[in-house]
Amino acid sequence: MLHNFDKAFELMMELEGGYTLHKNPTESTETYSGIYRRYHDSWGGWAYIDQGKNPPKQLVKSFYRTEFWDRIKGDELAGGIDTVVFDFAVNSAPSDAIKALQEAIGFSGKDVDGIIGSGTLARHDVMVSDFHLSRCAEVIEEVSALRLTHMMKSNKKDLKAYGKGWSRRVCKVMARSLRNISPF
Repeated sequence: MLHNFDKAFELMMELEGGYTLHKNPTESTETYSGIYRRYHDSWGGWAYIDQGKNPPKQLVKSFYRTEFWDRIKGDELAGGIDTVVFDFAVNSAPSDAIKALQEAIGFSGKDVDGIIGSGTLARHDVMVSDFHLSRCAEVIEEVSALRLTHMMKSNKKDLKAYGKGWSRRVCKVMARSLRNISPF
């Protein structure tokens, strides 16, 4: 498949506000470039930040590749689908994003396990073959809809403060993903 990590990473960084340190009112610790310290306290960039320095950009990029892109097997997903699943993984969890992908490509019940194994990849590959290329848009739209549903259900206490922003982000990622559809 295409290796679209750089494109997906650039979009995600744009949506996360770039290389900045901030603290949201609802968070207990700071966030740097979308990396929330509470959940990723062992990330090497915190040592730089604690010394008042900015971490190298490559350290941020390698974090996202290892923690999210590689875990969703982004290099094995079709262009567009890779981006929508990646951004979902960043904001929720790789397993939640994979479950949405699995549902979008037709899995149900216990087959929706959040693990992107050979069965998921085989079904994905059939869906994005030349014969089914138009199905890529449907998968992107379905993953986006499942993501919004997931966000609304799992983040009820933050919905009033962040709901509109989350919805805008999902729509922007979906639109960019639809423009980047490519099978192989």
